Parts: sequence; structure tokens; C-alpha cells
Amino acid sequence: MTSLKYTWLSEADPVWIPLKQACDEQFDAFYALPIEKQHETWVDYPHLVPEGTPMDLEISFERVPVRDGAKVGIKIYRNTEKLKATGKVKAPLVLVAHGGGWVLGNHDVEEGVCRWIAKETCAVVVDVDYRLAPAYRFPYAINDFYDVFKWCKDNATTLGIDPSLIVSNGSSAGANLAAVLPIMAKDHNEEGIVGQVLNGPVVCHPKFFPKDKYEYTSWEQNKNASILGKDHMLRCWETYYPNTGPDVYANPFLVETMEGLPPALIQITGMDPLRDEAFAYADRLKEAGGLECVFRNDDERRRPRSRVFVNSLLEHIELLESRLKEVDGELPQQPQQPDTQEQMQQTQEGEGVARPPSRSWADHGVSDRFDLSHLESEDGGLQQDPALSSLSDIERQDQTPTSNATSGDDGLFLHSDRIHPGRPLQTRENLVCSFLFDSAQLKYDGTTGQLRYFTPLVGYQLYADQLADSQRNSAGSWHLQRRLHHMIKDLNPEVYDHLMTCFWTHYNNALQIVDQETFQQDIDGDKLHYSRFLHVCCLAMSFRYADRSRTDIKALDRGNRHSTFHESARYMVETELENPRGLTTVQGLLILSDLECAVGRDRSGWMYAGVACRFAFDMGLTIDHSKSTLPQREIRSRQRLLRACVFYDRIWAIFSGHPTVIKRSDLSLVEFSPAYSTLIGSISESSTRLAESPTETEAWEALLGVMELAIKVSNYASDAVPTAGSDDGTTKFMEAAALHGELESWQRKLPHQLRWNSENVQNLPAIFFFIP
Repeated sequence: MTSLKYTWLSEADPVWIPLKQACDEQFDAFYALPIEKQHETWVDYPHLVPEGTPMDLEISFERVPVRDGAKVGIKIYRNTEKLKATGKVKAPLVLVAHGGGWVLGNHDVEEGVCRWIAKETCAVVVDVDYRLAPAYRFPYAINDFYDVFKWCKDNATTLGIDPSLIVSNGSSAGANLAAVLPIMAKDHNEEGIVGQVLNGPVVCHPKFFPKDKYEYTSWEQNKNASILGKDHMLRCWETYYPNTGPDVYANPFLVETMEGLPPALIQITGMDPLRDEAFAYADRLKEAGGLECVFRNDDERRRPRSRVFVNSLLEHIELLESRLKEVDGELPQQPQQPDTQEQMQQTQEGEGVARPPSRSWADHGVSDRFDLSHLESEDGGLQQDPALSSLSDIERQDQTPTSNATSGDDGLFLHSDRIHPGRPLQTRENLVCSFLFDSAQLKYDGTTGQLRYFTPLVGYQLYADQLADSQRNSAGSWHLQRRLHHMIKDLNPEVYDHLMTCFWTHYNNALQIVDQETFQQDIDGDKLHYSRFLHVCCLAMSFRYADRSRTDIKALDRGNRHSTFHESARYMVETELENPRGLTTVQGLLILSDLECAVGRDRSGWMYAGVACRFAFDMGLTIDHSKSTLPQREIRSRQRLLRACVFYDRIWAIFSGHPTVIKRSDLSLVEFSPAYSTLIGSISESSTRLAESPTETEAWEALLGVMELAIKVSNYASDAVPTAGSDDGTTKFMEAAALHGELESWQRKLPHQLRWNSENVQNLPAIFFFIP
């Protein structure tokens, strides 16, 4: 049992109590926000520095390439005049990592600290804007910090630094990186780090800390600490660190030996949950290096308060309070209020990140949709949705019916009964009748390509959707979107061109999942045919075909057949499923299913493909658009995507034995295949609609046909074992003979140009090689 030497440090100075209460109130409200809202609030929050902070410094910015091909920002502080006055040519380097629990923060966090260090020491200070979780979990942050360290040494002359005089500096989670950096440098035989400054360091996850050897009461004693308590610290750990074993590059306290590590200045407060692990870390450094460990037991709580510091902290609290009120003001108080996010849009425009605003169904304009006024079945027509008649006055004005179509800004509805003149809109009295007897309606949203079913209950669901939209970004996590944007933007142009060429040539050329022309047209606007999730999935797939001998491609390799893009796509998929973007969600999931299968995760591959096929119904891919006014390219893209969904549905059914999601009966009104559709009767007509050669269409017909037979064979094999004592052997034999006959018939009907021979192998399109 260890003695308790530090518990008394948690006794609060009475002067601090009112300030603590103010901090707790505002930071509790801040941490209650979803992580996306926290980032939005943080970006808009004006980060002031205390009065008297030096401003007469030379400031510059750089973008530093790191190991995975991306670039991270650094901010450089120089006291040029004082350096000249001393006559020194080279200055020491102080490498700074900001705090924020690995999930928040940027250059602004340590602005005051960096300025004072540069002013007083003449050192060149480099503040690193390392990449943050959850988009970039461990080890991205420490890898970025280490790669900047290496870059600074390699560019010492340009920076004007002495590469043998480097100090690692950080606060909280940044102190974790500052503590790991000397360990990682030592492991890689990199010299030059002569000191480390660790302010409130995070050095060990609680579940790995050796509580039997060191005092560890602060974790519970200070669990309700201001700004960063126990619960929030644990949430930061969970967001940053995977559920793996104790890696010393995340838990520097657990390093086997601290011999050879540089001297350290460790600063910690008595009311910090991290207090005891900081003292334990200091003890280990002392034991390893024989250095004096000075504990300032002069009880600074009784010293006069710094009015400058207290006033500065109060200003920060007031600013945070005002920003939180602004965020609260963005949330609609009632469902019918529009979801306004103009401030967040301006923030993203400043970052160069395009993000479509979150809008309710009633907010979509005429320009956002295609005209489906001619889209009707044999005995169907278009009609106003009666279930929406009780939503709000504004929405009712947008839904004035015409004879055959609605004219509101919220899109068009497809209904199985024609509207009758004078037919009243739905009231509460006939709601039950509508629920029991009215058929479902369909609504097409041109911004996502989504076809949504409207039943009497959807009128109520819209309320929930609008409330949910007020608390989340409809395009997924804004923070993740921003990180994906920078991941793609920061790629070297040559690497990007090589990867995308591999995707279009070697992968997409066969199945035509993504329409290259529409994808590239929409790439700058996050429109119907483009999303960052799809883009990252494309890059992840292209990595599998890329030239692995290239150094810049090797940098993207994460080991175990994974790439940086594959990891990001997997992490993004949950957000994508919560807020599907439309056609791009289907395309991305199909590609991700292939990626998962390629690394041996068959179950997740089957799951993603199955979800994509289910989304095909939601997107309306299975309805007949032949009489609509949709552009022919749009119809063609949708039919090709549906054909790809059918292919993946069948191949996974054959591979795994699971039933298909898309049945033949679901495809009778679709014009991509004569074998499936009742609307077209020839290969030439189908190839014309799909803008492909008749040979390609014939190859697809043959492939889908043999896949249907393969499913029959698979189903027969699973049921072929006769029950003991049964007399169905003859029946089973006849079924097997019938299947054999169908396979022979398929083979006889196979066109000559699709038969396997040396000439066809040289000339046929890629889809030919999928045919068994």
C-alpha cells in the first residue's frame, strides 16, 4: 500500500471557488454538445491571449509532409531582433504540441505560451497542428508530431535552428506527445532532444496504471475537476486510443526503461485528475537518470492571486458562454422552424470545406429536383400527400395540388390513386381510414436521388427528423467531413492522379459503379454524384492497384493490407449510415464491401453490400423512369448502379449462402436487362439506353443469368440431403436434372463472341472475365 503524499493538494483556495463554479457551468454545457458541435463552437470561439503577451514577433506558417502523404500545419514564432542582438546564428528549437484531449485544439491553444517562450529565450518555437481524433485516432497524432520533429531537423538551416538543441513541449494531451517524442526518437536513434516540458501530462491510461506501486488517488479525488474531469478524460481516451494493449507510444509511463531520456520539467496542479500519474512519472525519471526531483512544497495557494490571469480566464468564460448561447439559438424550438446553419457554413467556407446545409424536406427548391410528373404506373397518378396536411401553414402553402401533380417546393409525390377534384385534404377524423386503406406514396428528392415512402405516419416522423437535424449535421459529422477534405486536398497531385487513374482503369471499368464524368463534374460542390465518403472509398480501392514500389505510395500503407484511406472509410461508415447521402452512399458501400472482403472480413463485406442493396430501394433505383423527365445520363447512372447492386447481391448470396435482398420481381419495371425487365425486349435496346456496346450488354445478361442459376444450385445443394426414411430421392434427382438442363441451355445460348477463346480474351470488355 503506497503512502498518500499528495491528497492535501486538492484543497481549494477560497479565491478559486467562484471561478471554479463559473468554469464548471460553462464547460459542462460545452462537453454536453456532440463532438461535431464542440468543434464548431471551438472554431468560432475567439481565443484571446492575456494582456501583456508579446506581439512583436515574426510569425510564419508552413505545411509539413508526413508519412501517409498528407500535410500538417505548423506555426513558427521567432524573436528575430533579440536573436540578432545576441549575435547567434542558430537558435534552439522548442517543439510544441497543444492540449485538447487529442480531439480538440489548434494553434490558438498555446498561442500565449509560444509567444512568451520565443520572447524570453530567443528560441524558434514551432507549434504543431497535428491531426485529431476521431477521424485520426492513435497513432496519427504522435506520428505527425514525430514527422514534424524530423522535418525540422532536416530543414535546420532554413529554420535557423541548432538541431542538437531541441526541447519537446506540450500541455495535457499535448504533453503526452511531448513525453512520447523522446522515447520514439531514442528508439529510432534520433538525437538532438535535450529537454522536455510537460504541463499536466497524460502519461498512462487508468486501466494500465500500476496502482499497487504508485499513489493514484487523484483520479477519484479530482473526478469533478474544472475544465477536464474524470469522465471527459475517459471519453478523450476512448476517442483517441483503440481498444488495444498498452502501447508505450500512447502510455509513455509504461516504457521499459527511462534511461537516456532528457531532463524534464513537469508542472501539475493539485486539483487535476492527472496529478498522481505526473508525480509517478517524475519519480521514474528520477530513478532512471539519478536527477534531482524537486517538489515545490511552498503551497502557492497562499500567494497573492494574479489579477491578470484571473481576469483573462473570466473573459474566456464570458466568451464561451456567449458562443454557447449562439449555438443554442441555432436549434429550432419548434419543428416547423427552418434549420439555420449560416454561421457554420461561413466557418466551413473559411476552411475551404464545402458542406450542403441541413434542410428539411420542405426546404428543397424546384431546382433541386427532377420533374417526375410523367412518372406513373398503368393505373396510377400523382397526388398531394394528405398525411402532410396538418404539418404547418407554411408547408400547406407549399403543397397546393394541381390536377395531377403537386407544385410545392418540397418535391413531388407518386400515388396509386388519381386525385379527384374537390377531394378534401385529410383530417383527424379520417386519419385512421387513411392509415388502413390508403396506399403508400413516394417522394423524389433531387439533392440526394432518394425516393422516400410517404405513409400516413410519415407526417409525424418529419417532426422527429427536423428535431434530429437541429442536433446533427445531415451530411454526417462535420468534423470528419473537414478531416476527409484535408486528407484528399493534401495529397500530392501526382499521387492523386496515379490513384484515381488506377481506380477508373482497373476497378470501375468493369462494373461501372461510379459514373466518372458526373463524379468529376460534382467534385467541387458535394452534389448528387459526389461525396467525400465515396471519394475516400475510391482512393482506398485504387491503393490496391497502385504501384507499391513508389515511395509516396508506400507512405499510405498502414500494414495488414490496409491503407490510410481504407481506415478512414471504415471509420466514416457509421456516420454515413446514420445520414445517408443518396446514390454516393450506395456506391461507397459497394466499394467498401469489396475492400473488406479483400482483407478477410467477409461478414462486414456482406453486411455493407446488403445495406447498399437495401438503400437501392430507398433511392428509387428499382422504379421505372422511362417516362420521367430525368436526364438520360441520370437514368443511365441509376440503371448501371442498380445492375451493380444486383451483381453484388447475387455474388454474396452465392458466396455466403444468404438469401438475396433484391428479388427478380423487384426488377420487372427496370430497363437495364431484357432478362429482368418487362419493358424492353432486345439487347440492342438495352445497350442503347445504357450507352454501352451490345457486347457489354450481352456479357451482363449472360453473367446475371448464370448467377441466378448458381443461386438455384446453391439452394438445391443445401436442401439436397434427404431426410431419413423419406421417399424423395426421385424428386431430388429430377430437380438436379432440371438444373443441369438449365445450365446446358444457358451455355448453348451464350453468343459466340462471349465464349472462351484466345481471340475473345484479347478483345472483350472487362466484364467478360466475370463470366465463369
